[in-house]
Order: sequence, then structure tokens, then C-alpha cells
Amino acid sequence: VIPYKYGELKGIWLRPSEKTPAEIVKTIQRVKDAGIDTIFLETYFHGKTIYPSQVMKDYGATEQYEHFKGFDPLAVWLKEAHKRDIKVHVWFETFYAGNANINGNPHSIIAIHPEWGNRMGKDADAPQPTRSPSEHNGYFLDPANPLVQDFILKLITEVTTKYKVDGLNLDYIRYPQIVSVTEPTSWGYTEFARREFKALYNVDPVDINVTDPMWLTWSNYRRGKITQMVKKINAYCKQRNIYLSAVIFPDRLSALNTKMQDWKTWSDNN
Repeated sequence: VIPYKYGELKGIWLRPSEKTPAEIVKTIQRVKDAGIDTIFLETYFHGKTIYPSQVMKDYGATEQYEHFKGFDPLAVWLKEAHKRDIKVHVWFETFYAGNANINGNPHSIIAIHPEWGNRMGKDADAPQPTRSPSEHNGYFLDPANPLVQDFILKLITEVTTKYKVDGLNLDYIRYPQIVSVTEPTSWGYTEFARREFKALYNVDPVDINVTDPMWLTWSNYRRGKITQMVKKINAYCKQRNIYLSAVIFPDRLSALNTKMQDWKTWSDNN
């Protein structure tokens, strides 16, 4: 139905479940036969890596997805895909950290660093980070925290240095939404963000509501943290000549207000 265009990317998002090299080859051949030339391979998702990660190990977190223990699936995906002229981009769940309850999952990055967990305003003073009921009941990391940004950059540096990937695809490069997809997000009320914002503007964001003139300032603060992360990753990728893409929400106002994702600014600033 859609005319073929020479050189046009024909891609697929793919979460790997194959547990042997033979299973990987079989899937890649199916992809090839379907005319797809680019695989966006889910490589860091639910807070774990499919490959053995020294970075995760250094943080005391789960070194590799348990069901891939014993071999390195990413190495096989890259080798076999490249043999068939298929490109592989790392699909990377940037600020999403998984939905395993931290009380029973001591080796998750959120359990190790609960202060890194994102929070809704109603949970600002709660002892544990908030889980997002509208998004897998999962935890999200705090984009404002420089230690979180450092952790993410270390993971990205590791996977793009250790492996010859064809690109990096940033997913969850945003704040979580609340249950309604039209209401402004009420996320970002971490101890770090509240302290920094108060130092800048002499007001605790917990005391700001959507009708307050300061709400725009609070929103721009959070949007700026996402953009800051994109800028850092973009600079790194340009330096290493790595193709960078991002998962964005096409309704610009919705992206701005419900997820703090200012993709127009990213595009305008290359």
C-alpha cells in the first residue's frame, strides 16, 4: 500500500526473549525476510541490561537479566544482524527503572538508591519513591538529580563503547504522566529537586499549584532537566559519531505539560 522508497529506514522495536544464538539467528532471519533493515533492540529495560554490565555491577545492581545469564545476547544480535546488513540500535529506557517492588528486589538501582526515585507531589515526604499506576506500576528515576544523569551516561558509554552499535534510541526520556493523559504532570517532587528549586526561587514546589504563576517556572525547571540530559547524550554521541534518536509524543502541548518533554527545543538546537 505504501510505495517503497530507496534508503528509507524500515525498523522494528524488538524486546529480545531468545535465549540461545540459534534462536537469535532465526528471529533475525524472519526480520530480514520481512524487509526490515533496522532493529531497535531493547537493551536496557525494566532497570536491567541484557548484556553483562560492569556499570550495574559497580553500583551493586543486577549485573545482567537473569534469563540471559551464561551468554551475551547483545554480541550475538549485533554479529548476526550485521552479517545480514541489518543495523542494530540500542533501545534504552532512560528514566524508567522497572516495576519490581523495591522491598523484594534489593539489587534494583531504585532499591539501592531510593533517593533517586521520582515522586508525585502527594508523596513528597513519603519514605519511598512513587510507583506510576498508569505506566506498568513502575518506578522512574529523578531527571533533576545529577547522580542519576551520571549513572545513565555511564551505562550509555559502556554499551556504545563495548559494542559496535549503529545507534542509540532514547525511550522514557521524560517525566511520568499521571493517570489522566491530559492533566499536567504532578511528578518531580524529589528531595533534590525541591531543595534546588527552593534555592533558586525561594519557594518549595510542593506549595505551588497549577493556577499559581510559579507553576510555569516549576514546569520549565523540569523540562530543562530532561533537555539537559538530551544535550549531554547528544554531545557524547556526536563525539563518537553515534546516530541518536528519541521516542517522543507527537502532540507538542501534551508532551510539554503531561511529560515535561520539550522535543521542539531539542530539534531547534540540533
